[in-house]
Amino acid sequence: MKSKQVSEFKETEIGRIPEEWDVGNFSTDLKIKGRIGWKGYKTSDLRFNGPMVIGGEHIKSTFFLDLSTTKHLSREKFLESPEIILKKNDILVVTRGNGIGKIGFFDGTIKEATINPTLVIISEFTGCSKFLFYYLLSKNGNEKLMSIASGSSIPAIYQGSMKQLQYPKPSKKIQEKITKILYDFDLKIKNLQKQNKILEQIMQALFNSLFVDFNGITGFENSEIGKIPKGWEIRAFVDIIDEIESGKRPKGGINLEDTEIPSIGAENILGLGKYNYSKTKYVSLEFFNQLKTGKIKHNDVLLYKDGASLGRKSIFRNDFPFKQCCINEHVFILRPNKKISSSFLYFWLDQNWMMDNVRNLNSNSAQPGINKSSVLSLPILIPDINTINKFEKVSEPILTKFFKNRIGIEIIIETRNTILPKLMSGEIRV
Repeated sequence: MKSKQVSEFKETEIGRIPEEWDVGNFSTDLKIKGRIGWKGYKTSDLRFNGPMVIGGEHIKSTFFLDLSTTKHLSREKFLESPEIILKKNDILVVTRGNGIGKIGFFDGTIKEATINPTLVIISEFTGCSKFLFYYLLSKNGNEKLMSIASGSSIPAIYQGSMKQLQYPKPSKKIQEKITKILYDFDLKIKNLQKQNKILEQIMQALFNSLFVDFNGITGFENSEIGKIPKGWEIRAFVDIIDEIESGKRPKGGINLEDTEIPSIGAENILGLGKYNYSKTKYVSLEFFNQLKTGKIKHNDVLLYKDGASLGRKSIFRNDFPFKQCCINEHVFILRPNKKISSSFLYFWLDQNWMMDNVRNLNSNSAQPGINKSSVLSLPILIPDINTINKFEKVSEPILTKFFKNRIGIEIIIETRNTILPKLMSGEIRV
């Protein structure tokens, strides 16, 4: 790759591009398909398996769809709308709702799939479909897409308006070269995500083996949560939590102009290694320095303490998601004493019955929310020190690798996003 001189560029309606590139038009170079004439589907049309329904929740910040959660249609309903059955190399655009403007790609690995009513399909592109996907993902391309959104209260992008869009059009050979560079970044991200999924499964299996199934243990006694190994104890969180803290927001609320210290809210307490950087809010360094509680430390366990998703949890460590950050008033920080570890505490809270226990702390309240005293009343198993040490010896390097991968993913995304507009504008030539 090398940079060319400014004199070899020309100004167009989509910005500055190399002299030898053309400007392509959506109206002639592709087809747009959506829900026109489609009746949609009802809950009764959904199944546990069968043709998949792709929605905005499956579209993340990379080339590959996130299919960790899925919906499926009955075959009869699926076949009612053949015009929106997805084909390999289709581009997906979220045209309404919270994810408006998000761009996805259908690579054909799913045999049968369709879209939900919030998406439209770009198909039969005359160039390299991956190239157009990355253009729409770029800042310039996405801004052009969002510029045609209309509607004051609920913005939407309409198919007719999309036909007005244009895109940079180098030769197909150049499109493919640019695509390969960007796709390789996304493939690295996918591989790290796959590694992390396996590492989390290993951690979960290890925890279950030692502390749920009690593999290798023969002597048991009854407890309030059922049979447990002899010599182990059921205690309350108050006996194992050294510190429980919440945070706060600046007087008058978050100032959108602040960009210094990330303030973590309930919207980003999502589970192990999960964080949506696009939803990050910030506070000033001055406000952060005045905080007495709520500053994140290595290995902190976080618990969502109020609202509709009460009981979600996460663990922050190894500079993930930030080297320095704090929480707001909707989150608890839990720091255990030496009787258990933070990783044990996280996976203990991650059991379904424990999540139910956390939610039930709020059962007598009109407003969803839990307080410190109720959290400290929760039950927890205290294993013998040898079993805890065994868990830590195996889990610590796994978690370290997991979070190293997670930070690596963000570095790759940032690198890709840095070169993406330069490749799309021809500033970097291939």
